[in-house]
Amino acid sequence: LGSRYQLVWIAGNHDGLIGNAFGGRVCETDRIGDVHLRHQADPSLHAAEISGHYHPKIRVATAAKTVSRPCFAKSDNRLILPAFGALTGGLDVRDPAFAPLLGPRFQALVPTAKRTLSFDVESALTSADF
Repeated sequence: LGSRYQLVWIAGNHDGLIGNAFGGRVCETDRIGDVHLRHQADPSLHAAEISGHYHPKIRVATAAKTVSRPCFAKSDNRLILPAFGALTGGLDVRDPAFAPLLGPRFQALVPTAKRTLSFDVESALTSADF
């Protein structure tokens, strides 16, 4: 892939700046047009941003059981990516850590084999906390 595409690796807190081990360019932050890319979301940034770090997941109660799945957490200007590793943990999207980043209401997007499920999430913090 590295020979066909320009790869940009955003290094996370567990990665370090690993040099050119996988090809491409490694950096702490980058920007594609108006979209900022970084490992950990910057709550002071009011521009469009894609980040990781928090590994969002959602728990949904069904009639049979409670199901937990990795999800994307999405607000008007921010997208937080889920963990992509099978052994990586996750932080529930209702955790107060997401509120300063996503606001009092946002969406959890869960990709499935057939479609993407969308859940409206109300933050653990109320709008009075903002």
